[in-house]
Amino acid sequence: MKNRKAIITIVVVLIISLNISAQVAVNTDGSSADGSAMLEVKSSTKGFLPPRMTEDQRDDISDPATGLIIYQTDGTAGLYQYNGVAWEAIGGSSADSHYVGELYGGGVVFWVDQTGQHGIIAGMIDLSDRYEWSNVHNIEIGSSAQSDWNGSGNTTAIIAQENHTESAAKLCEDYTNVDYGTGVYNDWYLPSIAELSHIWNNFYDLQKALTNDGSDLTKPLGSSYYWSSTEFGADMGLEFTFLIGRVGYTNKWSGSFVRAVRAF
Repeated sequence: MKNRKAIITIVVVLIISLNISAQVAVNTDGSSADGSAMLEVKSSTKGFLPPRMTEDQRDDISDPATGLIIYQTDGTAGLYQYNGVAWEAIGGSSADSHYVGELYGGGVVFWVDQTGQHGIIAGMIDLSDRYEWSNVHNIEIGSSAQSDWNGSGNTTAIIAQENHTESAAKLCEDYTNVDYGTGVYNDWYLPSIAELSHIWNNFYDLQKALTNDGSDLTKPLGSSYYWSSTEFGADMGLEFTFLIGRVGYTNKWSGSFVRAVRAF
C-alpha cells in the first residue's frame, strides 16, 4: 500500500514539474533547453522527422493552424507549411515552383497558378487526328458541358449523356500515358476552349519542349483543329486551330484532333 502511494506521489510530482517547466529538451546528454526555446531537440546522429502524408491527406487536415508543417510524400514532394490561407512549399529543390514549358506530370506544363504548385499539363501525343466530338448528335447536353474553362466538368457531362458510347472526351478519360520520364497518370480529360487558348498563349514554350524532349514517341501539336470539351448547342462543339490561333465550331460528328490535359 505504501509503495502504491509512493508511486502516485512521484507521478503527481512529475506532472506538476512538467506544467511548471514550459521548456522541454530532448537529447542524450541531459542538457537543458536553450532559454529562448520552448522545445530543443539535440543530436549529432539523428534528425527531426515531421509527419509524412500525401497531398490529399494534407488537404484533409481540418482547420490547420498557421505555421503547421508537414512533409508531403507525393506530387511535388517536400516540406510544406500552412500560411493561414493555403499550403506552400518551404524552400528546397524538391518543392520548387513549376513553370510553363516544364516536362512534368506525364506531359508539358502550360499554365500555373499564383503559388507555382498547381497548374495544367498537356499530353505528349495526340490521341487521334480524326475523332468525333460525341456519337450522340443533335441533342444538347446543356450548361454542364458548356463551361469555357472547366474541361474536367465538361468531360464528365459528355460521357454521362444518355446513349453515349464514344467521344473525344471518353478517349481522354480512358487514356493512361506511357512513362516519358515524368510519371504515369490516368486522370486526363478533354480541355475546355479556354484551356486550349492557354496552350495557344504559350505555344512557343510547349512546341519547344515537345520538339526537344529527346523522345521519338512524343509529338508537337499539329497545325489543325483540336476538339475542346465545350459544347456549342445541340449539334456543335467548339474547337481550336493552332495554325492561326482561332476558335471555331463544327458538327459533333466531324473529325478533329484530340489531345488530353490533366490538372495537378
